[in-house]
Amino acid sequence: MPTDGDDSGTTAERSDLDKLAAELISRGFQARVAADLLRGTYLHVRNPRADLMSERIQAKGEFFTWSWGEPVARRDQVPTAAGCISRVLRALCPEPAE
Repeated sequence: MPTDGDDSGTTAERSDLDKLAAELISRGFQARVAADLLRGTYLHVRNPRADLMSERIQAKGEFFTWSWGEPVARRDQVPTAAGCISRVLRALCPEPAE
């Protein structure tokens, strides 16, 4: 079960994930850093307009990585990483008119 503690991972990983979370939140996504025994520390990102559009991002080595291990972007390129994640998790259909 995820927790908000930072018992797993390093302080630098947590800090970089916090920076990425802040950038994604500013773009309208929900994001929180969590940790569990299986995955360690990760960023859970969700598109609030499309509940199924979510992803777990980790900070491994020099990169932010997708849940399957592929690099998203370098950890020192937070806006680039946020842009990539935003494109993948965006809702493709426009919201219905009210």
